[in-house]
Amino acid sequence: MSTKLAIAAGADAKVVHAVLGRNAAIMTLDRYGHLFPDRRGEVAETMDAARIKATLPRETAKADRPDPCAPNVHRSGDAQPS
Repeated sequence: MSTKLAIAAGADAKVVHAVLGRNAAIMTLDRYGHLFPDRRGEVAETMDAARIKATLPRETAKADRPDPCAPNVHRSGDAQPS
């Protein structure tokens, strides 16, 4: 396996270390760490989105769900309009 190609294809340090048969992932990071992309921005955005979602008021979260009593929603057993 070409380590550089695997990293470019998205393999993380744990996968590369397992395929190479190294004793510890830290050896892979020490040797090939500079090849891994800097994903700090992506991780920060994902964490921000999760934090915002977790702090939304419950009423806002309920508004995202369909109202089961709305006239266009049919529950099982209800007569369907003809």
